[in-house]
Amino acid sequence: MNLKGATALVTGGSNGIGLAIAKTLTEAGAKVAITGRDEKRLTSAAKAIGAHPIRSDVAKEPDVLRTYKEFFQKFDHLDILVNNAGFGVIKPLVEMDLADFERVLATNVTGAMLMAREAVNIRDTAETRSALFAALQRTPAITARLYAPGGSSSSEAAGRVPIAYLHDRKSSPERVRAA
Repeated sequence: MNLKGATALVTGGSNGIGLAIAKTLTEAGAKVAITGRDEKRLTSAAKAIGAHPIRSDVAKEPDVLRTYKEFFQKFDHLDILVNNAGFGVIKPLVEMDLADFERVLATNVTGAMLMAREAVNIRDTAETRSALFAALQRTPAITARLYAPGGSSSSEAAGRVPIAYLHDRKSSPERVRAA
């Protein structure tokens, strides 16, 4: 894969799947920025793979807006968005509280929507409109167990948010596909 000249923004890129994706993108020649909430881990990860760190919480709209501002101060365009930020709370259903559940949804669902929305808004005003936006939703982030296997996932909800695959949205709106 040759991505020389491409730019990528990977949310949740300071560890796990996001870090592996960001590393693969940099190895393929892309200029990459990664986001994360933990400044120390973010800085270390960015240095290790040659990416640009942006401290951000995707669940907070001002952080999302600042993320794009910082991204465009560093790079001149956006080609790839990997919407990977997410976390989970794994505990029995009877121990799950609403605050934990809402924090997970805010990051895994609302955060994905905010990042994708702003990417689309930016692309709509950019001179070059051809792009690939990849939306990667993490494995199930909430597992609620009630004495038997089974559960629910904010990833299922995030999969219903129209965030995925765009190609020249302005001139070909019928080609916009939802993940």
